[in-house]
Amino acid sequence: MVHRKRKLFGVPRPFAGPSYLFSSHIYDHRNWWVSRLSIIGFMIVLFLLMVIFYIIYVKLALTI
Repeated sequence: MVHRKRKLFGVPRPFAGPSYLFSSHIYDHRNWWVSRLSIIGFMIVLFLLMVIFYIIYVKLALTI
């Protein structure tokens, strides 16, 4: 069972979905890049949301 799981999750699949990204395999030292990738992705999404909200706020402030 352990060997089958290791072979299954040893394949680099960063876009397999949240069930894979947020599974216990993140804490495996071999898949440190998977957790790093999800953190970077989350930060990018957060940054984009901030930029969008800032643009909306500036446009509203200029129209008033």
